[in-house]
Amino acid sequence: KADENGKIKISPQIKSLVYKELQIKANETFEAITKKSLKDKENITLNEVWALWHQERLNQKLVQPKTLAGEEGRYRNHIQKYIPQETLIKNIPTNLIKNFIDSLYPIGSHKRIAQSVKSDLSSIFKYAIANNFISPDQNPMPYITIGKKGLEEEIKILKEK
Repeated sequence: KADENGKIKISPQIKSLVYKELQIKANETFEAITKKSLKDKENITLNEVWALWHQERLNQKLVQPKTLAGEEGRYRNHIQKYIPQETLIKNIPTNLIKNFIDSLYPIGSHKRIAQSVKSDLSSIFKYAIANNFISPDQNPMPYITIGKKGLEEEIKILKEK
């Protein structure tokens, strides 16, 4: 249809369909570009990401040396022992991390370490996402929670005293 000036008038329904198709094509193009940049770095290991993350924190000097030493110790003494260094970061499943964190506080005395390890791993995965090593849907950390495990044992010990 044409209006009184001779311009072609497009109905809102057709405009909506055209915009929807354009949005779908834009999304597909964006995904293709994003997946290409992810494929370039898809074989990066947890150890490589940790080293890059740790080095960035050293370079920024926003964190106290004591904190960096603690992170390094937790990585060496806990994370590396449970998750092999050559494990690809994209292949680390949620249940592996959950079982690992659960194993850190069987009687409640290591809850602080479990919380710190969870925080470290969460930061490492966020760094990996920010640097396009993995996509956000490959991050297992949002599904990891630290429960009240060990509380029953502590109550039992207190009752015995």
